[in-house]
Formats: sequence, structure tokens, C-alpha cells
Amino acid sequence: TISSFALGLLVTFRVNTSSNRYVLARNKWGDILNIMRDLCQQATLWSPNKELALDFARWVPTFALTLMCHLRDPRSHDLAAEIRNAAGPEGEGREGEGRGLTEEEIQEILNRPAGMNAPHFVLHRMRAKMNALQIPPNKRLLMEYNITRLVDDLGACENIFATPIPLGYT
Repeated sequence: TISSFALGLLVTFRVNTSSNRYVLARNKWGDILNIMRDLCQQATLWSPNKELALDFARWVPTFALTLMCHLRDPRSHDLAAEIRNAAGPEGEGREGEGRGLTEEEIQEILNRPAGMNAPHFVLHRMRAKMNALQIPPNKRLLMEYNITRLVDDLGACENIFATPIPLGYT
């Protein structure tokens, strides 16, 4: 009948909309991971100061972690605990070159300026650390472009998250 045909179209539209959002989100996440890998390689290969390059590289995965938490309900996780746990189990890899952020750096993220979300603050810190890497200007511009791409992807992820599915299709 006509009502089953209309219902079929409605279900098809909803499935297509959901699939499109999923594919777009998956592509953005893949882009973010590739840019982060690129930034770590650029810092460690181009900076004459390996200690500063490793310090920069410790902040890069923090962006993805804070973005993930930013897109979730804040009641469902503890940002500080998530950042601490990203460094691995207690005692393993938390010291030396493989360590995550220090407690002071974690507190810096938690006490960021009002109105600045955590992933945006992390990108701000990454820019500041990038400027200290003593990288030639032409190479620094490439890194700056990658950070700008992360800002764009942050906005795209927020857009996907904030776009409601119309109530008529739920």
C-alpha cells in the first residue's frame, strides 16, 4: 500500500543519512590520525633539538584524546584520567622519552582559559611548542599548515556532532 511505500522511503532516507554521517566522521578521524603522524615525523626529523621535538610529539596524541572527550558527554569520563591513562599502565613507559604529559601539563589543560575547549587549547600549545623547535621557516610553514588542518577537522567533527537528525526520522 501507499503507507508501506512511504515508510520504506523514510527508513531508506534515515539509513542513508546515518551512513553518510558515519563515513564523513570516519574520514575526518583518519585525516586527523594521518596529520598527527605527519606532525610527529616532521618535528623529530626537522628539529635540531631532539628534546624539544619529543616534547612537541608528546602533545600531538593529546589532541586526539581531548577531541574524543570533547565530543562525548562530559559526565561519562574524567579528562585528566583519560590523559594519564593514554600514557600506558602505571610504571610502564611513563618515564623517559615515551612518557605522556606531566601532571602540571594535564592541569594546564584542565585550567585552560574560559571559552576555549580542550582540543583547541592543545592545538594552541602545539603551535607554541612548534615555534620553539628551531625549524627553518619553510618547513615550519608546512607544520603550521598541518595544525591548521587539525583546527579545520576539529570544526568538522563538532559540526557532525552538533547536527541533529530531524525528529521526523527518529
